[in-house]
Amino acid sequence: MHAAILHDLGGDPTAGPDSDGTLTSELERRPYADVEATEYLDGRTVYSGTLAGYILDEEPNFYTDADPENRSLTVETDETERPVVTEFVADLETGWTGVDACDGAKLLETVLLDQVSCVPQRTELDLSGIVDTLPTDAIVEGVVTSEDEDEDGRDAAAALWGDEAPRSAGGIPESGLSQIAIRYRWDGHRIHATVSASGYVALYSEVGTDVFARWVSDVIWPHSVHGSGEADAQTELTDDGVCSGCGRESDDLEPLAIAPVDGPLCPVCRDKYREADGGMEGVES
Repeated sequence: MHAAILHDLGGDPTAGPDSDGTLTSELERRPYADVEATEYLDGRTVYSGTLAGYILDEEPNFYTDADPENRSLTVETDETERPVVTEFVADLETGWTGVDACDGAKLLETVLLDQVSCVPQRTELDLSGIVDTLPTDAIVEGVVTSEDEDEDGRDAAAALWGDEAPRSAGGIPESGLSQIAIRYRWDGHRIHATVSASGYVALYSEVGTDVFARWVSDVIWPHSVHGSGEADAQTELTDDGVCSGCGRESDDLEPLAIAPVDGPLCPVCRDKYREADGGMEGVES
C-alpha cells in the first residue's frame, strides 16, 4: 500500500544558492532522511524514503495542593519532543510531495527547506475533475459527499459503500464530493485507490513507488488546488479537530461505523480501519 497527504512543493527546488534540485540522504543530523531516487526513462526523477526525527508537542500535567484543608487542582501544559517516523515521496519536477501521516509534514518541511529551499503547502483535490478522467469501465467502491448545510442549518454528509455505491463513474454525484474509492486499469496497472478532497490519496495495488508517483503526477496532481483557490463541486467535511484514532490534528475528520473507536477519524485512520475490516476488498478489476 502507498499513501500520501499531498503538498504543493512551495517553491523552485533549483532556486536556492546551494541547491541542485535533488534530494539526498541525511543521516548525520535530525531529522534523519533515508532517500532513494528513481529515474524514469524520460529523465524525470522521483524521490522516496523514510524521515525520522522529533517534533514539539504539548503534554498535560496536573497536581493537587499538599494542604489537606485547602485542596486545589492545578493543570499545566509541558512542552515535549515526540518521536515521529514517516514515509515520503516527492516529484520535484512536477511540483508535489507527500507524507503518509500528518505529523510527518513537520519533518518533510525541515528536510525540503534545508535541501531545496522549499516550504511544502497543503493542497486540496478537485474530485470532480478526477472523476471526469476515469474510464467508463471504472468500478466505484465508495463515495462520500458533504454539503455545507441541510434544511436545519447543519452540515450534512453521506457515505455510500459496497452495494450502495454507484457502480460506475457516471453515477458519482457532481457536487459535494469529499472522497471516492475506485478500481480501474491505468497504463497497464491495476489501480485500487481512495482519493480525498483533503489531499489524501491511498493506492492499495501491489505496485512500486515509481508507479504510485507517476499515477499521482499524471492523474491526481493536475486536479490539485493550492493557495486561496477553491475546488469546484466540493466542500469541507469538518472543522479543524483531533482524530479519535491517532490523536493528531486533522482538517478532514469523519466518523466511521466499523471503527473500534468512537468519534471522528482522519483519512489515514479511516483508511486503516476499512482495510482491516475488509470493506474495500472483494471486487475484482
